[in-house]
Amino acid sequence: GAGKSHVTLQSSTAASGVTLKDFSLTQGSIDDVLSGLRIAQGAGGGKLADYGVSDAQGVEARIGALTAEQGSSASQLLAALLDLGQPGALSAKVGVSSVLGEQNSSYLIVDNNDDHRLDAADSVILLLGQDHQSLLNELRYVPEIM
Repeated sequence: GAGKSHVTLQSSTAASGVTLKDFSLTQGSIDDVLSGLRIAQGAGGGKLADYGVSDAQGVEARIGALTAEQGSSASQLLAALLDLGQPGALSAKVGVSSVLGEQNSSYLIVDNNDDHRLDAADSVILLLGQDHQSLLNELRYVPEIM
């Protein structure tokens, strides 16, 4: 529904392809069961790290440079496309990387195993139509009480 206020995600890896089309930045919250975190506006917790913004040309260039080993899993492919494939690319527990286009695509990434790289263990949630800077300014993450 429009502006859905609360979403609970059971499986949110890169391979599961979770997409939220009408997330309300002001009223919404995301409970990610995989990471045990709640992500919401001003939740009083940690700030999201800024993993950068790409445009269509940047993503196309990365697609052209992909090698067979980079594309062997959904998480490795996404890491390469978002320019997060290098060791240590994930500098925080939770961050956001966006691709600008007709409709902005913003990827919330939770480093579940704290290894500072985007892999199959991590949570990836795609938010469509959000402003990158607004996500950084507004959203916070806290441990969720299950």
